[in-house]
Amino acid sequence: MWSSRLEMMLKPFETWATAQIKDGGVIDWLTNRTDSWVSMYGEAGQVSYVHVEASDYGFVKFKINTNYARLRDCEYNFQNDNQFVANGSYFMIHRLTDSDDDGMYVLLTGDGEGKITVMNGESWGSSWKFGKGCGCYTNAEASASGSGHFEVSGWADNYLESDLGFVLPNGGSFYLGIDFNGDFSIDNFASEGE
Repeated sequence: MWSSRLEMMLKPFETWATAQIKDGGVIDWLTNRTDSWVSMYGEAGQVSYVHVEASDYGFVKFKINTNYARLRDCEYNFQNDNQFVANGSYFMIHRLTDSDDDGMYVLLTGDGEGKITVMNGESWGSSWKFGKGCGCYTNAEASASGSGHFEVSGWADNYLESDLGFVLPNGGSFYLGIDFNGDFSIDNFASEGE
């Protein structure tokens, strides 16, 4: 009886948006998970953050939900690819962190057109997955035309693994920064940490 009361107090929350920028503007969206069934799933404090700004056109189609166990960005069958798109002079970032403020971000900025896909992400207690999870296939990529800069970075205290090709069994951090002039693409930067 106690657990069912607790579950009722920690109501699930879901939000989704299809937002556009026309002729310049900003989309800024932060979701902070403030409640958790701590004894079973660890502390709350997981955060998903999206920021897109563009001098011409920008687009965000993204969905976030929370419950007593975790925060999830599960986009399959909602927007499978290109959740974040911008052109003109643009700046885009998506960041996901756990209750210890460990996590990952992807950033793309430039002049021309940029697209970021992060179809899945999850964070619970002091663990996170970025570009993977949600019981679905991995889908984390970016592409651009024109000139600009791409960054992806992740950090975790106890364990860090990336589809970029490495495992840090005792935790650590990574950073990849790429300057480009012309066409750019990266196929899979999905990672996870604890």
